Amino acid sequence: MTAVLPADAAADAGPLRVPELMHPRGEARSEAAVGAGASGLCPPSGPPAEGGVDLLWLAPDARECRTRGWLADAAARVGRELAADGIAYVLPPRGWRGRTAAHLRRAGLQVGPAVAHVAAGGAERVLVPLRRPEARLLLRSVLTLPA
Repeated sequence: MTAVLPADAAADAGPLRVPELMHPRGEARSEAAVGAGASGLCPPSGPPAEGGVDLLWLAPDARECRTRGWLADAAARVGRELAADGIAYVLPPRGWRGRTAAHLRRAGLQVGPAVAHVAAGGAERVLVPLRRPEARLLLRSVLTLPA
């Protein structure tokens, strides 16, 4: 099981579908969402699919993160509901990435590197791991940002 935590700026990017491509099959046959910020990220889901959910969106809002025990309970739910080869795409509010990652690790999940989800024009999106070499290349060559 893998949890992917995007950079804070990515949380404003709107509905995201690129994470589905990270799934070993390249598609998610079942999805679920946890957290107030997850509305609109996937269709409403019923009980977890047999064998677990392929793509689980965890998107708490700041109020949920401040509620005692909420993050630990949500991380445990992700651990229970995610399929063995599933992907959890986590969109924590600004300032909560480290604590969210810690709860996910305690729940037995492997936390991947932070990623930037970048609009590349139209509906296309680019997913870039935020390690120094990739981030440097992204900022120098791909994004046209003012100085």
